[in-house]
Amino acid sequence: MRCVCLETDHPDSVLLGKKISELKESDIKELFVKNKYSEFETEVEEWGETRISIDDAVIDIYFDKGAIVSVNWGVDYDEEEEPIWP
Repeated sequence: MRCVCLETDHPDSVLLGKKISELKESDIKELFVKNKYSEFETEVEEWGETRISIDDAVIDIYFDKGAIVSVNWGVDYDEEEEPIWP
């Protein structure tokens, strides 16, 4: 059995040294750029939440009215199908 992703909406969760409950949508790109990530994709989902995806960090962050709703971390795999955690 493999773990393919982890998701949290707990307000005490920490993302790159910052509590997610303290982050707004406008803070995310700044935080990730500061941590050497630069490619972002933003999309409004059918149900109304905004999703920011950062592919090289294997992460999706969901917002409602500018506040984080949840964070979903994925896992990459190498050629031997061993997990690579960002």
